[in-house]
Amino acid sequence: MSEPDGSLRTRRRSAPTKSSPARLMYRDGRESDADQTIEARESQMQPTSTSTDRTLDRRRRLSLSAGPLGLLFERPMPEGAEDLASGYANLDASNVIYVSTPITTGPELLRWLRANPGASGALRAHARDEVISRNITAVVPLVALVRSRFRDAAIIDPTALEDVQGWTQTDYHRFWSEIIIRYVDGVVFADGWQYSVGCTVEYAAATLLGLPAYNARLERLTAQAGIELLQSTESDLDAVGASKTMQVSAVTTLARLAYSVRVAG
Repeated sequence: MSEPDGSLRTRRRSAPTKSSPARLMYRDGRESDADQTIEARESQMQPTSTSTDRTLDRRRRLSLSAGPLGLLFERPMPEGAEDLASGYANLDASNVIYVSTPITTGPELLRWLRANPGASGALRAHARDEVISRNITAVVPLVALVRSRFRDAAIIDPTALEDVQGWTQTDYHRFWSEIIIRYVDGVVFADGWQYSVGCTVEYAAATLLGLPAYNARLERLTAQAGIELLQSTESDLDAVGASKTMQVSAVTTLARLAYSVRVAG
């Protein structure tokens, strides 16, 4: 949900208001089977008595992060973010599912960079809207699939958020990771998520928090499978001169977590 260094510029977003988040939630009235898909590892993260306690517990879990990933999770929320986040505080749903998808990057941006090597900053800015439009269009069927599968869940689609003026890509990463920390019960990842810095951050957060993660076919996405996907991006990102810093940081953090679990076991 972001862009690698040197890629398309951040979209500009309008000032947030307290009423804005209402249009970000997608709901329907049928029953969810999300609880039945949660594996045994979730027994290590039982909900505490209040949402505040749960948030504090989740923050402790993210303290396992290091490097750029850890710095991001410790970063203050951007201006206006609390107003936006407050709209999620009283979701009337048994589950909250977040759809993680590239917006300004991902396979669409990778294809564009391959087709336009050495493109100027002006040309990249001109192509920005095309990449964003294709990414938003591509995720529509996935959001519909998630709604049909998690029938009694509130579905958060980040592409519905309007531009917030003054926010950087890092601000968006921090905001959406905070939404996951506070409110989310599971995350679905669009195809190509591993090429997105924002999706990488969200995958690391979901894994560290013990949340169920799913691929675009709604199959369970394990930590090992996620690590392998992130590792597979290295040569592709190098070929177009894109940064892989966050992917490397996520792999390092998640590999260390997997090692600690094996040792503890």
